[in-house]
Amino acid sequence: MAQSLLQVALFLFLIALANVLKRIGLFSEREGATLSKITLNITLPAAIVASFNTFKLDYSLLILILYGIGANVVLMVFSYLSMRKESNGLKGYALLCGSTYNVGNFSFPFVQALYGPQALVAASLFDLGNALMTTGLTYSLASTTAGGTKPNTKDLLTKLFTSAPFITYLVMISLSFANLTLPRFLQDWMQTIGKANPIIAMLMIGFML
Repeated sequence: MAQSLLQVALFLFLIALANVLKRIGLFSEREGATLSKITLNITLPAAIVASFNTFKLDYSLLILILYGIGANVVLMVFSYLSMRKESNGLKGYALLCGSTYNVGNFSFPFVQALYGPQALVAASLFDLGNALMTTGLTYSLASTTAGGTKPNTKDLLTKLFTSAPFITYLVMISLSFANLTLPRFLQDWMQTIGKANPIIAMLMIGFML
């Protein structure tokens, strides 16, 4: 318990440190944007790969994908109803911003550090459902509600398949179904890179506050 609290304290310290350094002018929000790209495209996918490789997937956990979809639907309904008297533009904005979960940037570092690879795999499956909604149905409904051009299927698929975490989920789940694993040296590389994810993510949050 004490170790977990110390880990949380470290994360909060990193957020505060980055924010202080930004306020005194040593860094700016641009660095936060850069770290965000590093997190989403390098360290987070590496952490996901490392977690799947150190944990044999229990296929009953695949229901978490449906939970991710369902949780988004609940927030979509709540967001729409809470803004039902507002303009279509605000309704669309509420759907887009209020009906998704930013688990990759904020929650994953805590899950990874406090609960280990098994929990990160479970969180990844939830986020797979979340990603399907965020870049698919939610985006389409928000655009339509706001009166903009309805995205076509090609646009939605492009958004999904240019997302490094989403591609990583699909690849690792496919490998798990096929009972295949990555070469040992590649597993070691991913584990080393993935360990940097919590630190980079916390600094990113601090720069963006």
